[in-house]
Amino acid sequence: MVQKKTILAAALLVCAGSAFLQPASALDCQNDISGLIKTRLSLVSALNRSMKATHGKLNPITACPMLRRLSAVESRMASYFKANGAWCHIPDTAIVGITKAHANDTAMAGKACAFAVKIKKMQAQRAAGMRQQEQQLLQQQAPQLPRGPL
Repeated sequence: MVQKKTILAAALLVCAGSAFLQPASALDCQNDISGLIKTRLSLVSALNRSMKATHGKLNPITACPMLRRLSAVESRMASYFKANGAWCHIPDTAIVGITKAHANDTAMAGKACAFAVKIKKMQAQRAAGMRQQEQQLLQQQAPQLPRGPL
């Protein structure tokens, strides 16, 4: 989370630095960047709330979609920063920071989603095993009809 705060601070510096541009371009850069930052911060806060609910650990099943969305937003931010870095006066440190954060969060999303798939598979196997055990119990408890000639 420390790295995320560093990137946030760099992005806020970008917004403050864009005030030195011409009014129309500064407003465009500021609106674009602030929209991306707001989206990213809402996803990070949702992940933090999720971690608090599970005592500091992420639940892979609920975290997977949030981490994928976070990775997508960071990808858009990195692309925007690289494409408009000179125009919006975005410092190189902000570009490097968001690129590193994107790589880390993409890797984390991959691990969480892979683990979530394993958990769901295990749950399905457990449910199938429980159904099979129930069927076996029902067959054992069914009254046996007499066999042979009456």
